[in-house]
Amino acid sequence: QEKVDIDLSAVDRKACFLCSDKAMGNGRERAMVEIVSVDPATFDRSKTVEMAEEIESLDRALGEEGRRYILIGPGRWGTRDRWLGIPVTFSQISRAKIIAEADLPDFVVDSSLGSHFFHNVTSMDIGYLKISRGESSFIDWDWLRSMPMRRATKHCRWTRLETPADVLMDGKTSVAVILKPDASRAVGEPGSIPRTPAGAIDD
Repeated sequence: QEKVDIDLSAVDRKACFLCSDKAMGNGRERAMVEIVSVDPATFDRSKTVEMAEEIESLDRALGEEGRRYILIGPGRWGTRDRWLGIPVTFSQISRAKIIAEADLPDFVVDSSLGSHFFHNVTSMDIGYLKISRGESSFIDWDWLRSMPMRRATKHCRWTRLETPADVLMDGKTSVAVILKPDASRAVGEPGSIPRTPAGAIDD
């Protein structure tokens, strides 16, 4: 397991697809090319049961190809209340390696921390990321939409990156970042991440 140290204040935000300051997990995943996501632009809280079924179908297809993936969606994964997130069971997302819960401007819920579902996630060595509303955490949805799509369902997208993204999780500080492929190739030392150049202003 590679040692990862992340200084969030020094992260080059433009190099990151995702950044979380509420993460569980430690180490580095260098070969992630598959992303299953629920697009917030079309997210409908009344359709979360349908979304769970669609994700199960995509998970099965990924399993048939022997692939693991990053799972990203609004609200709480594995909730028993369909209005708080997507009520998947653990078996429906069995191929997920990283799970991310994203807050939206009009949809902010507590994370899965402490739930039975979350216990299953952590016991299976699956990384967990929470993207809250604020300056420290963010996700570049526009970048994700621009990436090659392997398959689409009514509510979900299966994206296959041409070059692997790089997931880094700092277990000491609960900070995690997912680097865009171009940035991943620029990373040299284990656990290092692109930093904002000295004197630069990150807008």
